[in-house]
Amino acid sequence: MAQVSPLILVADNDPDVCVLLSDVLRMHGARTDVVPDGRAAIERLKGGDIDLLVCDLDMPHLDGEGVVQALPQCPSPPPVLIVSGFIDDATVARLHRSPHVCGVLRKP
Repeated sequence: MAQVSPLILVADNDPDVCVLLSDVLRMHGARTDVVPDGRAAIERLKGGDIDLLVCDLDMPHLDGEGVVQALPQCPSPPPVLIVSGFIDDATVARLHRSPHVCGVLRKP
């Protein structure tokens, strides 16, 4: 039986960031799906089958912290990697207290 590549959902309102992240992830063997905001991320996560969520903090409709808080309403919430260009230490500490957040990266 062939192994299926992980499916990573990228949630970011910047199309250039979505393209860059998707390209890098696919170069490393992952499949990707992209959504432009937090509300769309939650709707996509409700469908299941996502292995990892890469999520920006600053997005329209629902920000990254809102996505993390809404994860319990999803059937099998994946681990979340938060990426942000503007994040302070208090927010990083708060996010790390979530059982779903596996890491926080600062965008260059």
